[in-house]
Amino acid sequence: MTNNRLSVEGYETYNGNRWIKVSFQKKEAWVPIDHFVGSRTEAVQTLKRQKIAIIAPADVSDLLVKVSCLRDFKPAYIAENVGWNGNTFLLADGELFTPGNREVPHVACEIDPQKCASTGKLKTWKKKVAGQLDGQNLPVFAIMLAFVSPLLRFSDRVGNFGFEIVGRPGTGKSTVQYLMSSVLGGATQQQNGHYWVTCNTTRTATEQTMAVHSDLPIVLEEASHFMAGMSDRDRGRELEALVFQLSSGIPKARYKEPSTGEHRFVYLMSSNASLGSLTGNLTDTSMAAADRLITLPVPTGNDYHVFDWLPEGFAGGKNFADSLVTAANENHGLAIRRFLERLVKAKADDEPALRELIRKRVSRFVRNAKVDPNDGSAMRVAEAFGLTYAAGRLAQNYGALPKKLRCGSIAMRCYILHLNHSRLLPLQPNPDIFAKRLVEISEFSGTPYLPKGKVGKKLAKKIEAASAHVRDTRHGRELVIRKSKMKSLFPDWNELSRDPKVKKLQKREKGHATVWRAFPLRGKRKRVYCFILSDPADKS
Repeated sequence: MTNNRLSVEGYETYNGNRWIKVSFQKKEAWVPIDHFVGSRTEAVQTLKRQKIAIIAPADVSDLLVKVSCLRDFKPAYIAENVGWNGNTFLLADGELFTPGNREVPHVACEIDPQKCASTGKLKTWKKKVAGQLDGQNLPVFAIMLAFVSPLLRFSDRVGNFGFEIVGRPGTGKSTVQYLMSSVLGGATQQQNGHYWVTCNTTRTATEQTMAVHSDLPIVLEEASHFMAGMSDRDRGRELEALVFQLSSGIPKARYKEPSTGEHRFVYLMSSNASLGSLTGNLTDTSMAAADRLITLPVPTGNDYHVFDWLPEGFAGGKNFADSLVTAANENHGLAIRRFLERLVKAKADDEPALRELIRKRVSRFVRNAKVDPNDGSAMRVAEAFGLTYAAGRLAQNYGALPKKLRCGSIAMRCYILHLNHSRLLPLQPNPDIFAKRLVEISEFSGTPYLPKGKVGKKLAKKIEAASAHVRDTRHGRELVIRKSKMKSLFPDWNELSRDPKVKKLQKREKGHATVWRAFPLRGKRKRVYCFILSDPADKS
């Protein structure tokens, strides 16, 4: 249906979704037919974001009438979202990567022309940016991570995951994110835009961010700005909720609105304080979040902070960082294009072989990391590092990264960096660390204290739900840990339990590594792990 001012055409994708192409004053825009259901506001706003402003009531009425009268929806190959659309990949700026001479889809989803802008030369970026980072653990790992998102659909990984680079202000965290951003688009704020997004936002706005980054990484700059003004504890809860939202990749369902599907991606945050330090790392929710947001601390005691060493010719770490960012500003958005050119061809030619290659490389990393295959949490963390290693190697094979970068060594060093930082995952079973950890658990604000005498119902329920609690006895203060939570709090418990120093701290009953303790809720007795925190003589 057409007139001189406005025309509409109906199209249907191969999976049954319907779209309306609106032409108005020599401009075109695509709108899902669901946006015309109910209020007209959503359809008008969608058109506005695509530079078509239909303001006059007569034009709006004309549009709605024409759409309601559509009966013919022609079959069409349409790119409905950023990322994978069959064998085609759509970048956030609208550029399509299609293997060979295959059919090119119509781009119907909303795009951002500045999101993945490119300039300069790939050869120069590889030499002056990625090539200068040989042996720099955190920066190279972040650049490898930039290639993971398009591979998630070919892996066995369930859900999305991310990393947080944590360190004091001025340690170079943002520099790492700028360098990662240069793989896909602008490194810093330039005329042609930048790739990273700010954390100074709400969780509702995150849904739009996920859609723009489907099958692409999200670089969230400075998580310290997220929900700024709240207390650390409240901000920690909000950040936890954000982590689970990003992990699912599924926007919140709304009444009478169609599902927008699942978005796959990885993400990188930077922050002055880790999520674990805000939440305490002891609740079941916090420990689940730790599998999905993995901490990479900026090493302390290092003069160059995020850099492990300083190449010749640079006066200091800042001078080196400035040189890298300048080169990234002049040459960016190129590596991802080389990567996708080769990746879409590999998918179209032999997808099973591509999947097997990724699986083997992930398995190789996990095997080298010597992870307990029965520990689901440790496996998920190690697989995240393994996928990053696999992406880095594939980027080298495709000519998107310099061959000299040692992707396996970098991934393993960052994995160890994470383990050394994490209180829940010590690198080696260490009885001295174990004793300190017992004290940390007992002093954590989320660990309830069971006093002598009568206990109220509220406290009784809290103790029943907790992984651990503290109680005073005539023999001293104890830390009681539920049997089902021991491996969660101490993944290396099997090795630690055999150490004489640990046995000395532990209360046991003959023939058992556990003891009976009464719980105030309904007076039930349960077998628990019990550890001595203090002797009666130690109490003041």
